[in-house]
Amino acid sequence: MKINYLKYWVLFIFVILKTAVLPFFLPSGGITSDSVDYFRITIGFPKIVTDLFPLGYPFLVKIFYYIIPDYFYSTKIINVLGICFIGIFSYYKKFFFKETIILLTFKIFSLFLFSYSEPPFLVLEYLLVYYFYQYFSGELKGIRFVFPASVIMICMFLVRYSGIYIYLAIGLYFLYYTIKNKLFKTFYYKSYFYFLIFSAIGILGYVGFNYTHFNDFIGESSRGLPNYNNIYTFSHENFLGVINVLNPILSVKVTEYSSSIMLLIGIVLILIDISLLFMFFIGYKKFFKREVSNFHQLLLTIGIVYLGCMIFSEYTQRIEIISTRMICESSFVLFFSVLILYYKCFPAKTKWLFILGVISLLYSIIAIIKTPSNYLKNREKVEYALKKRKEVKYFYRDSNGEDGKMTIKIPFIDKKIDYTNVNIISGNYNLYIVTGLEPSIKLISNDKDIKDKNQILYNSQIK
Repeated sequence: MKINYLKYWVLFIFVILKTAVLPFFLPSGGITSDSVDYFRITIGFPKIVTDLFPLGYPFLVKIFYYIIPDYFYSTKIINVLGICFIGIFSYYKKFFFKETIILLTFKIFSLFLFSYSEPPFLVLEYLLVYYFYQYFSGELKGIRFVFPASVIMICMFLVRYSGIYIYLAIGLYFLYYTIKNKLFKTFYYKSYFYFLIFSAIGILGYVGFNYTHFNDFIGESSRGLPNYNNIYTFSHENFLGVINVLNPILSVKVTEYSSSIMLLIGIVLILIDISLLFMFFIGYKKFFKREVSNFHQLLLTIGIVYLGCMIFSEYTQRIEIISTRMICESSFVLFFSVLILYYKCFPAKTKWLFILGVISLLYSIIAIIKTPSNYLKNREKVEYALKKRKEVKYFYRDSNGEDGKMTIKIPFIDKKIDYTNVNIISGNYNLYIVTGLEPSIKLISNDKDIKDKNQILYNSQIK
């Protein structure tokens, strides 16, 4: 191992430790409502009862569940192995190892602390980027490129439906590439053409399966339309998510300006995000312009098109407001392109990126351990309650959320901010622990319609 790689290996080890350890400091261990939906699909697999999500992630969880029959530990192993794979793969393939390790410290890889489908998706996206780099470098052509790249693209769609946005972006780029290089008469001899064809066959095959079994294409009827009752608030929150796409550290949003200090914090955060966007465009225009090859053009196209498609999706489907999680796939390629170009254009100043990686890693750790919660202790209480009540079918949150009240003291000025942290409300994290252990248990909004109260586990009973 070269000495100049040593500090990156040390940083990589800390990234792995963060991914493996920090979930135990989260109240629910990183299990959320989406996680439980995935687990419910996993329970009946291979029988398919919904197309709300594609089957790739539940299938992966099912494989590890056979090894360790616990949904929490199965997903955590998947995430840790994913982080390890990216770093080790980049080193042995000599694929921008230093840039990759810095990228792994950024906030988007904090998603590997949660039981989401994004971790395996980002691993696949990294592999796809590698194959396209090899393609543009002339290292891979024909079947050696087409087969693995097509399989990866299809798997991305099988893990997250939003993989179709990446396929669309790649298709648009190669349309531009064909026109730019005047390949009208020869494009059907090119490897990228067959990549697009075979990927389309796989994606359309799965979409056809969904339509045959569920009468829709990508679970759109299960989501419905977004809530347009307050279009201003809805658009404002999405705007804050979009401009945050290039912030490697912060993902904080201020959406309620109930006081002058909250307004000031909100303005500062917006200015930081806008400044980073401005620096991104200036960098490409002034410093990186001569180095922007076809490979980087493709990454930029994927990042921008994916972001645009997510904005469109927000106004056509009922999905989560745009956040780090919703656009991590876009942030990933944009960050990666910047890191590669910076290391190439400013090799003597890469220490600043290393420092940025350290700061980002420390911030993500501190952000969690500043209000630590013992997942294993919380889980132990839930397991004890479930053992006493084996007939439980429902969970009822009979708490008012007072345990989520928090106060932030702002240094240097005598100001305090009171807010509710929904993540530490016992009724919330107990729900996710309960349904993470027994996904068949359902949340109910009231207990009046359930005659047999023994079927209900009340949050207040978990002590």
